[in-house]
Amino acid sequence: MSLKVIARLVEKILDKVHQDDEPRADMYLPDRLLSMAIVMGAAGLVLGAVNLVARKYVLLAVAVLLLVFGLAVFLAWKNQSIRIVDEERFIYKTFLGREKEMRFEDISALRKNRDSMTLFVGEEKVHIESQAVMTPRLAEKINQAFRQDEAHHG
Repeated sequence: MSLKVIARLVEKILDKVHQDDEPRADMYLPDRLLSMAIVMGAAGLVLGAVNLVARKYVLLAVAVLLLVFGLAVFLAWKNQSIRIVDEERFIYKTFLGREKEMRFEDISALRKNRDSMTLFVGEEKVHIESQAVMTPRLAEKINQAFRQDEAHHG
């Protein structure tokens, strides 16, 4: 079974199916994170079941960690996104599902971290994972915001 089929099945269950010719959002996390979440969750469940027989607390601790990390990765895949609303605004959705509407004109800085980027928008921060998929439209809107900021300040 291909990863795309699994992703479609999960989207169908979550009632969030998108068309093949359009991205899930203007910035989103790739489907390989869903597969990581599924593998971690399955491994956690298997270790939990083995623990019922073996009664090893180490196995139980590892099982719980795998389930927690699997859930966190799943939530990030499902939620963390940016969707352009119109020419001036976008909605950033955190990995926990909290939505924040922001304005492109409020973008002031972009900091590159070791494994991600942080976009500063007014008083808010937008976390962008290094493996995130970004549409050219969003990349251009961010670049345009920086060009306008430079024109106003420099």
